[in-house]
Amino acid sequence: MIDESTQQRLKEAWRSVVLPRGIFHFTSGQLEQFVCHEDMEALLQERLHAKDPDLVAEGLSGVLHWLFQVESEGRDAIYQFRSAVRRWSLVEALRLFDWLEGPGLIQIDNLRMPVFRDLPSASALRMFLNPQSRVCLRPVHLQLRQLKGPSILHEVEGELGRWPLTLFNEVCYERWCQICAGLAASMEGENWRPVDMERALGQLIQEGESELALRLVHVGESLRNL
Repeated sequence: MIDESTQQRLKEAWRSVVLPRGIFHFTSGQLEQFVCHEDMEALLQERLHAKDPDLVAEGLSGVLHWLFQVESEGRDAIYQFRSAVRRWSLVEALRLFDWLEGPGLIQIDNLRMPVFRDLPSASALRMFLNPQSRVCLRPVHLQLRQLKGPSILHEVEGELGRWPLTLFNEVCYERWCQICAGLAASMEGENWRPVDMERALGQLIQEGESELALRLVHVGESLRNL
């Protein structure tokens, strides 16, 4: 379990997380700012689950724009997606998003949509499709591979920013979701979602506390086995 002082540190880290609150409307060229990230999240989820391929395209573009804001890089990926995506893949996407369950990364990869072909982008999409149970696996989390393992993050296939969507990496992603869910459930008196824990861990890493973040990942792995 997580001791009281570590829980307090996680709460501090979570409060320090700065998330985007803006959605760019590509058809009008306007950036809409929301009061809180949750409102922006809800609109993106609504677009991704729309029955209109054009709205789904806007939702997918919004996911990439969110990643661009979080990572401070990847602007070109947005335009690459919008210029190369085909309507048939958007139709297949809206059908898939209706029933997608489990980790879902291989199904997303099978859509053959441009850009959504690696762990960060596909897991971000999976997170926005179901933010109550799914998380993102970003490069900041994979920085923990620089520390001595083992952990599930050390097992992820790929290196140097290239994290492919393989069957094994999908298994690693599912375990990462379970770890974040277990840690979130261990927060006493808190109603944390798995994605809140994922973001708090990322914040710890960014604040130079990678060793603490990795210890928490190990705790999360042990919780899965209880």
